[in-house]
Order: sequence, then C-alpha cells, then structure tokens
Amino acid sequence: MQRYLILCFFACLPIFTKAQAPALDTAQLQVNDSLKNIFWLADSSFRAFKVGSFEALKPFFPPFRVYRKYIDTSDAGDQSNYTQFLKYQSLGYNLRSQHKKLLKSAKKTKLKLNKLTYDRAICEIDSADGFVFAYVSLIGIKTEKRKIKIGYVAVRMFYHWYMLDELKIESFSEEKKKPASAR
Repeated sequence: MQRYLILCFFACLPIFTKAQAPALDTAQLQVNDSLKNIFWLADSSFRAFKVGSFEALKPFFPPFRVYRKYIDTSDAGDQSNYTQFLKYQSLGYNLRSQHKKLLKSAKKTKLKLNKLTYDRAICEIDSADGFVFAYVSLIGIKTEKRKIKIGYVAVRMFYHWYMLDELKIESFSEEKKKPASAR
C-alpha cells in the first residue's frame, strides 16, 4: 500500500509543480535608461499589452536590486533580505494576477487587445512622503466611438519609472463636442 502511495505521489508531482506560476525572475534585467521618461514607459507598455503576455511587461517591473535599495524599512524595522524578497515577489505576483484579470475582462467583452490602435497616454504625476508616482492611463481606440483605457500606477525609483500596481481596463465612449453654431 505504501508503495502505491509513493508511486502516486511521484506521478502527481509534475502536475503540482506546473500549477504554480513561475517566480518573477528579474535578476537578468538591466536598468533601461529609456525608463527615465514616463511617456516612453506609457508608449512601450501599450505595445506590451497588445502582446497579451505577462513576459512582455517584465521589463517595466523594477529589478530586485533597484527595489531593495528603494524601499523604506524604517516603519517595519530592519528587514532581512528574505523578507524584502518576499515583499518584492508578492508585488510581482499581484501585478501578474491583475494582468490575468485584465486579460479575462478583455476576453469577456470580446476585446482583442492586439487590434487596438494607440491614441494617447495621460500621466498624472504626484508625490507624497518623498515618493514620486504617477497614474498612467493608456487610451486605445477600439472603434470610432468606443475607446479603451488601460490604467496602472507607476513609481519613480532612482530617476527611472516602473509599473507597480492597480492594473485596470475599462471601456468608454468619447462624445465629440458639437460646434457652437450647431446648438
């Protein structure tokens, strides 16, 4: 009986390991100097969203060495490298799950992200407690009257902008203003 249990365990092991998402590996990522411009981040991330893969968004997520230098550990005391890495990984997994929800929402509304046409980016930059962040809204054209807004929070770390949180998608219609003489 024990032999069958052990055999069953080893037979199911590949299934269990495939069910887990791969770790967010940013060790090989280099800091891109183009990320110093928030509008470059917006334009490039729009192209990455059109691909539909989270792998295309990884260059816009901060490497761990940048994140580790940037985070403020004063409120939680000195954190170990392991604790910092776990917080970093949870941010990555959170962004990955938001990306999955975005793709699921797009699929539910029969929206093909690869067919969107880039219209413009709106970046609302603000700062609080020494942190500089921006809410980036990417506007894409679905049809003449329907537009799509993909939004996320970007954080500035050491003069480079990185996508970090609140990844959302919504559809809206933009009414064209009538000329004053037509009223």
